[in-house]
Amino acid sequence: MRPPSSARLRKTALSNKKTAECLVERVHKLEFFPPPRRVDVELSIQIWPGDAPLPSVEPPAGEIEAPGVLDVARLETALEPLRSAAKTCYSSAFDKDPKLWGRVELRFDLDPKGRLTRAAENESRFPERGVVRCLVDAARALELAAAKGGALSFIWAVRFGQAPSPTPPALPPEE
Repeated sequence: MRPPSSARLRKTALSNKKTAECLVERVHKLEFFPPPRRVDVELSIQIWPGDAPLPSVEPPAGEIEAPGVLDVARLETALEPLRSAAKTCYSSAFDKDPKLWGRVELRFDLDPKGRLTRAAENESRFPERGVVRCLVDAARALELAAAKGGALSFIWAVRFGQAPSPTPPALPPEE
């Protein structure tokens, strides 16, 4: 297997040049088997709203010396209202846009007594902000069981819809 000998960005419609540079860097890491003699390839990549860059999220302020442990079965039961809310939040937006898709990730921080100190969006890739707000509101209303051993944070994520199938690029007109 051999990676491409060269790759370069010819043009982009992306406003974020770092994203385009990252894609070119990834092309350098492609491997072909069996190695081609010489092939010229033009690669077209489509970016959709669900592929939006993730925000950088910092860990909680202060160190957690002895993180707690949650009972997974109890947590699953406690999160059931959030699953129901996710269906409701998404369905209203889906009715307006049947192509709506993406991922929502929420972060929960619990104090040593198991009280929810924070429920917030963490690293989502979802274009409809109303759905995200609806889920955050539902998350803040949850009652979670205390963790054994101390404070902790955990992540809950859900993916909605399906990514659109890529459309092949238009061929240039024949000369």
